Amino acid sequence: VNTMLFNAEVTIEGAPFKPTAVLKSMAPNKSSMEMSIAGMGTIMKQKFDGTTGYAEQQGMKQPMSEEDIAEQASQKGLFPEAHYTADEIELMSLSDLEGTNTYKIKVKGASESFRYYDADSGLLLREEATEEAQGQSITTVTVHSDYRSVDGIMIPFGRKITAGPQVFGFNASEVLVNSGVSEADFK
Repeated sequence: VNTMLFNAEVTIEGAPFKPTAVLKSMAPNKSSMEMSIAGMGTIMKQKFDGTTGYAEQQGMKQPMSEEDIAEQASQKGLFPEAHYTADEIELMSLSDLEGTNTYKIKVKGASESFRYYDADSGLLLREEATEEAQGQSITTVTVHSDYRSVDGIMIPFGRKITAGPQVFGFNASEVLVNSGVSEADFK
């Protein structure tokens, strides 16, 4: 898999509008996210071209920090699990997560994170990462759901991201593998 494209409906808890998002990725570490609202056009963009990136909101373009660039550049592929070495991961436990037996895996790196995999299917169910921002720790929890087969690959069509008090939901309406993405998408 060299590229992936997600077209998704977005829900932002407490927001009176429902944006749509187009998420594109290209191996090993390029990413693009554009969020739009009907009648308003693009309201937010985030791009990383493999070496540098930016976020743009309401016409204000903010370059990525050195930390964010290092984090993005360290990605080795579209499926991180395929690239972890034994030194980078540690099995923490086999435990129950909302009625499902899961393996909790600690991922070591610039900032440690945890990934929870269904013990039966092997599918990624949840990610937890804690970052320091302006002197505070913010934990981001991503819950993956509604897995469907796309070209023989199980892809989560549902994603709920909780970052501090903010909750975002992404429900993919379409996922394309190895089509619909070009180098120009990351500029």
